Amino acid sequence: VLDNVNLEGGSNNIDYSDRDERRTIELNGVNEPLFCSNLVEYIQYARQAGILQISMHTNCLLLTEELSNTLIELELSQFELELAKEQAEN
Repeated sequence: VLDNVNLEGGSNNIDYSDRDERRTIELNGVNEPLFCSNLVEYIQYARQAGILQISMHTNCLLLTEELSNTLIELELSQFELELAKEQAEN
């Protein structure tokens, strides 16, 4: 499992993963994955590289209906969301 992937670094993490015969990536770590401007492309590249399980942990603040639909189409293995009390009350 690759934790704290640098999404902006793009394919380097996935290529390393592929060489090391790992088939799982986790899009969480220290930053919110939805801040990443190339998140969809990163996931698509991971799928093409043979990554079988892709999971993501997000606070969903930047999640739009369009991005939600795209992530559903990309068939993430696991999608975890976290709601802070302040978010849940709004």
